[in-house]
Amino acid sequence: MNRISRVYLLCVLSFCGVCFADDSFTVNVVSYGTSNSATIAVDINNSPVIVSHTADYEGISIITQTQAGYEANGVPDTNGGSWPRLKFTSNNELSLVYLKNLNYDDMSYELWYGSKGSWFDWTFSGIEGPPPPYFTLLRPDMDLTSNDIPHVVYYRSGGSQGSGIFHAFFDVHSGQWIKEKLIGFGSGTFSNLSIDIDPDSKIMVSASNTQGVKAAVYSDGFWNYLPSLEAGSNKISSGSFTADSLPAVAFERSGQLIYAVYINDIIGWVETVVASVVTPSSPYSIALAHSSTNVPAIVYVDNRSLMYATNVASGWTTTMIDEVVSGEGAKPYLIFDHNDKPLMVYDGYDEYADMHTLNIAGIGLEGFNIADLNNDKIVNFSDFAVLAEYWIDDTCCAPNWCKRTDFDHSGSVDMLDLATFARYWLESI
Repeated sequence: MNRISRVYLLCVLSFCGVCFADDSFTVNVVSYGTSNSATIAVDINNSPVIVSHTADYEGISIITQTQAGYEANGVPDTNGGSWPRLKFTSNNELSLVYLKNLNYDDMSYELWYGSKGSWFDWTFSGIEGPPPPYFTLLRPDMDLTSNDIPHVVYYRSGGSQGSGIFHAFFDVHSGQWIKEKLIGFGSGTFSNLSIDIDPDSKIMVSASNTQGVKAAVYSDGFWNYLPSLEAGSNKISSGSFTADSLPAVAFERSGQLIYAVYINDIIGWVETVVASVVTPSSPYSIALAHSSTNVPAIVYVDNRSLMYATNVASGWTTTMIDEVVSGEGAKPYLIFDHNDKPLMVYDGYDEYADMHTLNIAGIGLEGFNIADLNNDKIVNFSDFAVLAEYWIDDTCCAPNWCKRTDFDHSGSVDMLDLATFARYWLESI
C-alpha cells in the first residue's frame, strides 16, 4: 500500500470513528416500586443526582451513583413529601423544593424549600401553607438565578386570591419569601408548570390548561404575557429558554408534537412539527431542554414508549429510549449535563415483575445492573449468595438497603425482591 493510500485509509477510519462514536442511550433501573415525579441534576463533578419521593410517600430521598450502585439517603423533615425539584447552586449546594402532605385525608399540602451545603445539614423554610380558608397546592417547579436566588412557580387552588399560578422568590434582605399571583395566566386548573432562568436572570414560566399553552417572561421589572398557543386535548406542555434566551415550548396538537419558539412581539411564535404521535391526545408526558450550543431536545411518551427527539443539522430525529414505561405517569425530567449530554429520569415499568421502576437514562451514562450485587458485571450464583444472606431480613434501610438486596426499598427482603432478582438472572453488562 502506497503512502497516499495509507493516509486516505487513516482519514476514512478517523471519520468513521466520529460517525460511529457511542451516542446511544444507557438505561439503568435505580429502584423498584418508586413512584413518579423524580428530577435530576448534576453536581460540580458532572455526577448525576436524583431526587424522588419514596414509594409510600413517607419522605424525599437524594439518590447518587456510587461504585456499589445507586445509594438513597433520606432528606429529614420531609414526611409526606412529594413532587420534589432539585438544583445545584454555584457552590455545589443542594437546593430543593417539595410539597409536604400534612393530612392525607384532606390532601392538605404545604410548599417547602430546603438547602444543604457540604459542611452543614439541611435547613428548611416554608413558602406556602394551607391556613384558612383551605386551598390546595400542586405541581411546583424551581430554578436558580446566577447568584443562587431560588425562584419557585406553583399552582394554588382557593384562598383569598383565588386559583391560579403563583411565583415566589427568596428575598435575602428581608429573609422572607416574596409571593405573587401571575394574573395574566388567568384562572382554571393548570398542569405541567415549568420555570427556567437564563444567565441574565430573565425568568420564563409556562403552563397549560383547557385554554392552551401559556407562557410569560419576567425581564426589566415586569411580566410579559405571551400569546397563548392552541394545544391538544390533553393540554400537556413543557417550557425552556433557548441558549440565546428565547422562550420555547413543546406540546401536542392534533396528533403532532410541536416545538415553538417566541422570536419577538412582531414575529411571535414560530412552530415546527417534531413528530407524529400514534394516538391523538398523546404524548401524555413531555420534557423540553436546550443544550449550551442551542440544541433543543424533547422527551415524550407515545403509546407507552419513551421517545427522545432532537434537532440536528438535517432536522428533527427521534429515538426510542424505553419500549414500555408507565404510560401517562412516566413524567420524564430532562436536563443536559456539563458536557451537553442528555440525562433524564422517569417512571418506568417492568412487565416481568409487574412493578413500577425509577429509571435513569443518558448518553455516556455508566451501565448498571440492579441485581449485580457484587459488581462483577454479571448476575449469577455469587449475587444469589448475597441475596440469600439477607433473606427475610426486615431491618433494611437507607443507604445500604441490606447490601442492595431490598430492591423495592420496602424495608425487608422478600418474594418481590427474589422475583426482581430472577428477572436479571445471567444478564451481563
